[in-house]
Amino acid sequence: MTIEILQALQSAGVPAGAKALSEATDASQATVGRVLRRMEEDGLIEPVSNKGRKLTPEGLRRLREHSASDVKRRLARDLVNISFDGDKERLIEVMRIREMLEPGCAAVAALRATQEELTVLENYAFGHRYLLFQGKAANREDLNFHLSIAAVSQNQTLSKILELLLTDNNAYVEFSRAGEAERDAQVTAHFEILDAIRSRDGDRARKAMCAHLKHVIEDVRRVYHIAEDRGGAPGVEPGCGAAPEDGASPS
Repeated sequence: MTIEILQALQSAGVPAGAKALSEATDASQATVGRVLRRMEEDGLIEPVSNKGRKLTPEGLRRLREHSASDVKRRLARDLVNISFDGDKERLIEVMRIREMLEPGCAAVAALRATQEELTVLENYAFGHRYLLFQGKAANREDLNFHLSIAAVSQNQTLSKILELLLTDNNAYVEFSRAGEAERDAQVTAHFEILDAIRSRDGDRARKAMCAHLKHVIEDVRRVYHIAEDRGGAPGVEPGCGAAPEDGASPS
């Protein structure tokens, strides 16, 4: 109820008492009174003589934080709605978004990866290769390899977007499954990306990731019989992500 009262005070634009706030929040005056006392103690509101209460700077800050969280939640819900929903053709849409995100991540990872982070990437790459050549599923290792590269880029928002795209309805399983017949190519691609990151060659890492994702798209089309589209995402060259400038994290 704290947020509701803060919003009601902001909407009123003038100090308001328990009765007015009770009507605005559809709660009893007794309940509103208890919440108001707690909010005063927390420094979110302050009394104005006998006119009621008004927001403090701290109360306004709390409202702004809540609004920002609301926006993030809405964006997350929207992203879920466009991510993989079981429709195989939707996999191509997800891949086009990956093309915009992951090449830049790989380039930045080449500049920022610590030795410890490189070791983690190596472990996933070797684990992926081992399982594939044992004839076993390596979905999780494939996923973790890509998510770890995004994490190394230190862009938390981008990492979360990528994680959501790949894990929603287990889309990453579909991508790995599509490439099972091309396991040598999968393994080679991961090690080419890894070698470029290890060599601190951002441009080569970006190009290696572009080539890998392009190959995944081809596998998805072939396995699930999806027709070619015309150029992928609007304004984005298929198979290529923008190179980061001056070592900056991709935005």
